[in-house]
Amino acid sequence: MREMADGTIEVKIHIDPAHRKAFMENFGQIDMPVAIAPLVADFEQRAPEAEKANDYGQHYAVLYKSGWFHNPKVVAALGVPATFAPDERIEAIKQLIYEYFDVDSLAKIPPKAFKEYCYEAGILATLPAAFGGV
Repeated sequence: MREMADGTIEVKIHIDPAHRKAFMENFGQIDMPVAIAPLVADFEQRAPEAEKANDYGQHYAVLYKSGWFHNPKVVAALGVPATFAPDERIEAIKQLIYEYFDVDSLAKIPPKAFKEYCYEAGILATLPAAFGGV
């Protein structure tokens, strides 16, 4: 690889004559445009992991599915009026959590930190086992 006078980067690829036939089957002709990428053994796993780095949504989906936001112990411990409609109750609880963690989504809260929050609020035992986050 080298940089040319006008700033263009030139990349040359040398194909061993033993692999010429396979190369031509894949690329078809000489002087056709191709793309290159860095050769990294785990490239397929790297991108999804980077996206998941701060996305803990799967843990919080368990809370919705289990009805955690409607648990009377959770509602009482967080001071949400029991008279709130189910949707209002969920939003009120989420807002309290968002304010505590200074986030705009549950998916941004590490499960371990959320478990500590629940412990401090006296509601750790209300978390479903499937929540995870140890």
